[in-house]
Amino acid sequence: MSKITGEKATLPGKYKYIAALSARFPVPEMTLVTEAHLNLWLANFCQAKAEIDEAEQHIAITSGAFLTDDLARIERSLNTLCWRNEAPRLLSDFIRPFDGRTAGDQFRSRHAADFSRLLS
Repeated sequence: MSKITGEKATLPGKYKYIAALSARFPVPEMTLVTEAHLNLWLANFCQAKAEIDEAEQHIAITSGAFLTDDLARIERSLNTLCWRNEAPRLLSDFIRPFDGRTAGDQFRSRHAADFSRLLS
């Protein structure tokens, strides 16, 4: 357990709250995977993100009138993502600071993505 350090201003919602609590209470250490990391690890990330952002804007503008089409567009964009050749090394470098912890340390992963397709 440690105080959360780093760029708290860029943390999304609940993580900002956890970061604020870390000033007074011990919380598990957090590492945030940023869009810059995803761009390094995943081919087509920026293009897919732009397409998905555009589809989300279309959903908001049309109040979801074309939701089926918009969701299909998002799915097509997600299906263009694949690991870059150097991703295993980059991921290894990213998690290296967590290596060598004592057996009593606990690790948790919090995400909203299903990366199973990328693992095959």
